[in-house]
Amino acid sequence: MKIYYVCENGGPEWFNSYGVLENGFCFGQHLCSHPNYAPGDLLLRRKNRLAALKEIFGVEPTDDNQEIIVVNSVADIPEWWNSHEALQEVLKPQYERYAKMVEDKASAELDTATSRAKDNG
Repeated sequence: MKIYYVCENGGPEWFNSYGVLENGFCFGQHLCSHPNYAPGDLLLRRKNRLAALKEIFGVEPTDDNQEIIVVNSVADIPEWWNSHEALQEVLKPQYERYAKMVEDKASAELDTATSRAKDNG
């Protein structure tokens, strides 16, 4: 399944970026200073999101299944962008599961970091 990073140019060093799967699932949104940061900011450096997307959709990022799309004007908006809106209601159970998994994983990582800090301090 393809992973898209859609980065809307909002001015110098200001990109409103969305991580979206080809099935319409939006796994994150982030402001980036450059589109090349979107993959790391939205997914690749987020263990909780990586694990959740793998479990729910069987998606793992590779060089071949990721694409950065820079939107500088209306003409740059992908053809599929508006059609994804109609898919959101069907994806609601996956969003609920994803939110729970991401929250649980982030909480566990924070607990581990806090324990390490106490042990070292």
